[in-house]
Amino acid sequence: MKNTSPLLSVEALKRGILYSWNHPHLLLMALTQSFRQRLLIPLDSLRWLVKNFVKETAPIKKIQLKAHRPGLRLGADVEIMGEVLHVEITVRISKVKLEPKKCLLTIEMKDVTVDTPPQSAMAPMLDMVDLHKPGLLLEWLPSLPDYVVETGESHVTLDMAKIPFLQHSAWFQTALAALSQVISIEEVRVGHQAILVQWKFYKEGIFSAARILFPAANRSKR
Repeated sequence: MKNTSPLLSVEALKRGILYSWNHPHLLLMALTQSFRQRLLIPLDSLRWLVKNFVKETAPIKKIQLKAHRPGLRLGADVEIMGEVLHVEITVRISKVKLEPKKCLLTIEMKDVTVDTPPQSAMAPMLDMVDLHKPGLLLEWLPSLPDYVVETGESHVTLDMAKIPFLQHSAWFQTALAALSQVISIEEVRVGHQAILVQWKFYKEGIFSAARILFPAANRSKR
């Protein structure tokens, strides 16, 4: 049975509105960039989202992120085989492709570091791993989630539309289908304290997007 619950709870929406109210400069920055066909995502906002909406459950805890231009430096404590390792990795979104039922993100990965506890049984195993090929670390996992559609030595491709809570969100799926008709993502890069998404608008796709967003109105004209 599909999950028909809303993407965000009322309480989550309240927290989001309160955060925006307390940080009006972030909204002003985002609005200014939108006129230049750019989406600006302040890192402070992203940290707030991680803190409030990403559940820290085993085996991943204490998620951290910071700018490491042109990408992000991610860190977390990861529990593997009963031991807690501190893992850091630099990531960069090299490609975004929007389709009516797909949202594909190709993420380049490099500069992996793994800190182990003293006298860790994992240390000898890690010595045998080529950290210059971080994509191979995914092979350690017993299985990969459905939204991981491709892996390589230094990259992974995710289909965000297959993440469970997005896959079962009619709102997200409709928005994705409509957006895929009118925009393409040209570049994603990290600045000093924000992620900048450069997009391109295709006005010829407006009517197709409207038919997706307003199917009832479209049928009434037939």
